[in-house]
Amino acid sequence: MQHKLPQRALKAVREWKFEPAKRNGWPVAATVTLVREFRLR
Repeated sequence: MQHKLPQRALKAVREWKFEPAKRNGWPVAATVTLVREFRLR
């Protein structure tokens, strides 16, 4: 099971959709910290 965690993690990340930060409808520079926790079942 442990060897499948990287593939599952990659699959989950690939499903994320990026939406840029905007102000008044225009993209602006921003910093984002993403924390993801994966659990084995």
